[in-house]
Amino acid sequence: MRLEELGKKYTKGPQKMLIKAMINKEYDIILKAGKQTGKSTGYLIPMVNEAIKRERKNDNRRCVGLIITWSSEMVKDITKLANEMCLRFPISVISGQKRSLNVEIENGYYIIITKAVLLFNNLLTMEQSFKGLKYIVIEQASCFASIDKNRTLMEILNKVRSKGTSNITTILSCIDFRGTENKLQTQFLEKESTCISLIGLTREDKVISELRVNDGKKNSIINDSFKRIPELGLDLFFTNHIDTVSCIQNLITRILSKNNKNIVIYFTTAISLLIVKYKLSSLGIPFKVSNDNVSENRQNFPATFGNVLICSDNLEEKLIDTLKKKVVIHYFLPQTKKAFKKRIEIQKKSGDYLKSIILDDRTRLENFLKEGDVMS
Repeated sequence: MRLEELGKKYTKGPQKMLIKAMINKEYDIILKAGKQTGKSTGYLIPMVNEAIKRERKNDNRRCVGLIITWSSEMVKDITKLANEMCLRFPISVISGQKRSLNVEIENGYYIIITKAVLLFNNLLTMEQSFKGLKYIVIEQASCFASIDKNRTLMEILNKVRSKGTSNITTILSCIDFRGTENKLQTQFLEKESTCISLIGLTREDKVISELRVNDGKKNSIINDSFKRIPELGLDLFFTNHIDTVSCIQNLITRILSKNNKNIVIYFTTAISLLIVKYKLSSLGIPFKVSNDNVSENRQNFPATFGNVLICSDNLEEKLIDTLKKKVVIHYFLPQTKKAFKKRIEIQKKSGDYLKSIILDDRTRLENFLKEGDVMS
């Protein structure tokens, strides 16, 4: 299926990895992504694709996807998007938001989007609809960690899987799992699973796109939005200007989570400075800005670790930097390689410089590497 048929000329954020995992891999999926990342489009595209393939083969298995949420609002949002995407195809969208959930379609294929409680109350009347089901998405997955909601979802999945095929792909989707991933994975996923995130890190210095095997072993798989170059002490994140804000917030949280590191952030524009300051303030993370007010900035940070210093080029030397174990984040590359190398040189003069993380457009970063002589 061509994306142009859906009015989608390109994919963004986690969509590309998600689509590949759903269509080409035999994995269940743990999806960590928030609003405005295109994640719903990402898992709807394979459902539409599956319906089109079945139509071409005259396959009479009609239900291609089931999306389960906890809130009516989420059902409403996903239904609106699904209706727009399915408009030009022989695919119907069955939406259960309040009290009713009925499948009365004489022909064609369909996707069911419903609240968990509503589906649970209609399991007996709906069970024939699950034959041939290919994809199950559990949105707001962390909500189902509590005992009562957990049982509801478990009964739903047992019934759905007993009526469906043996090759159903299940996706657990949430903005923040709050430490419930392993519990939910054990209870609700049946196959090996791949974890996909907009951010690229699950914990300090770990790529989040990894193959999770039921025995607990983990093996790295390709993450096409992230590249690590250990010999240069570089981590590269290929982002656009929209994704970068979420990415940098999560990077800061992950790096400081163990309270054994500090962060230096270089910004290139006034707007990026405002964004970083706003994010740090909202997270309650101590920070200072290296500027002309030297006397103020010479004050010590309140603790040895867990601090952030925000710098701009040519002003960082005005601050006596006493931070130890520093991870340097470059909020976009500077204009020249010389300026980048100067940043590293300055940060190595004091404290313990660990590595650099660069967030920027893929093309800019690839050209940056091709030029060679990056860190020397």
